[in-house]
Amino acid sequence: MVAVLGSLSKQRSGTYYELKDIIVHPNYNGWNQDNDIAILWLQKSIRFSSTVFPVRMARDYASANMAVLASGWGLSSVSTAAQPDVLQYVSLRTIDNTECVRRFTNLENRSVTPTNLCTYSRTSQGTCMGDSGGPLVTVGGELVGLVSWGIPCAAGYPDVYVRVASYRSWVTAITSVH
Repeated sequence: MVAVLGSLSKQRSGTYYELKDIIVHPNYNGWNQDNDIAILWLQKSIRFSSTVFPVRMARDYASANMAVLASGWGLSSVSTAAQPDVLQYVSLRTIDNTECVRRFTNLENRSVTPTNLCTYSRTSQGTCMGDSGGPLVTVGGELVGLVSWGIPCAAGYPDVYVRVASYRSWVTAITSVH
């Protein structure tokens, strides 16, 4: 596995970084996606530039109705088989977890917990297959979430993210990154 940084297009090369290790959260549950977070150790340090720069991890819980931006290489719809060549992004709004839970009342083996963050703006606007692990950032550039799960391709349900602030101490304990 490699991480590619510094490119908005799959056709234009960025900088490749080989992975040295993947540290999955010790309480990850693949059945219901609880603790759906991992740390990727790279073989060498990242060289920052005008196209590659660090993002701040959220310290506080993101509130409801916050403007956020999700990005990823996932499908643009369930009926589209090919992934895009250009990085996709969408402006969204966070919703509170009570509202998110209410919208998922009929789904089995899925739970929205305090360590999740949800977005919903409107049907046909959200993340899709292939976006998992992608960032959810505030207008100020703070990383508040990581794409975790949802009903594919904004089919009228919220998208569910790992709430980064909930895992900040775990990330810091392993990486020393504050």
